[in-house]
Order: sequence, then C-alpha cells, then structure tokens
Amino acid sequence: MTSRAPLTIALALVVVPGALALSGCSACGPPQSASAQDEVVVEADGGVVQRTVIVPVPVPAPEERPAPEPEAPATCYEVAANRTNLTEQQIALLCSGAWSSAPIQCYLDARARLTITDPQRIGLCRCADSTAPVDCYRRLQRSRALTDVQVESLCAPVIALGLLDNCRPAGGF
Repeated sequence: MTSRAPLTIALALVVVPGALALSGCSACGPPQSASAQDEVVVEADGGVVQRTVIVPVPVPAPEERPAPEPEAPATCYEVAANRTNLTEQQIALLCSGAWSSAPIQCYLDARARLTITDPQRIGLCRCADSTAPVDCYRRLQRSRALTDVQVESLCAPVIALGLLDNCRPAGGF
C-alpha cells in the first residue's frame, strides 16, 4: 500500500512592467506602494512613475513520484543476477536505492538497444524510474556535437536530477 502526499498547486507570478493599471492608484506615493489589485507603482529616478501589474499564472503541479517499493532493491538485484553477467558489485551499484525494478529494466533495454559498455549502462540507468534514459540517450546520440559522456550526463537520472547515492533528491524527500 502506498500513501500519497496531498496535491500541491503552484502559482507563478508574471510581472508586466509598464502595463496599464488595473485600478487607479492616485494616492500611491514614492518610492513604492501597492493597491488592492496587485499593482505596484514605483517612482524611478527623475520623477518618472512606472506601473507594474503582477499577474498570477497557474502552473501545473509536478508529477508525484510513487512511494518506494520496500523490496525494489532486492527484486532488482535478483533480476540482474539471473539475467546479466554483471558482477555483484556492479549489480549493487545499479540496484542500490532503487524505488522499483526500473533500473534493471532500463539496463536490459540499454543492453539491447545501445552499443555502450556495462559501466555506461549502469551509470545511465542507476535510479531510473523507467526506460526513458535509454530513449533520451538514443535521441541525443544522433547529435554529432555531443560526446558519450555528455549524453550520459544529460540522460542519467542521478546526474540530470541531482540525486544522491540512495536515489533520493538532494535537499530532502
């Protein structure tokens, strides 16, 4: 059973400098004050008054990451031990901190679709929550301007998302 965190709705504020006022602010004095309509009036150098309207813009809440499956690292380890020739150390590196069996599925997909080494596949798929890193790698591999190391840096969840060794985001969970 997984528990879900409450949905968070994010808002961004767009500042529109020099916009027409939404309501008058004849009593606004220097240097700055705001009306009830989220209008900010600023007196700039030389006595020029600039009106700025702050407009709230809804932003979709980020997708919620499912809770980690407690048995996920062990399941990942067993599948890797049975379906690959990786060493125990390599399997532990791939599966440590896994939230699901996705890292080994990603590794197997990378083995089938990419011509990279096992250490590169492990680096690409550590902490993956799907096979998306493989798709990312294939798409960026077509660019002649990027090296394999650069492509891995852009596609590997650990690097791209700044995850810790236990696959949790830096700065808290």
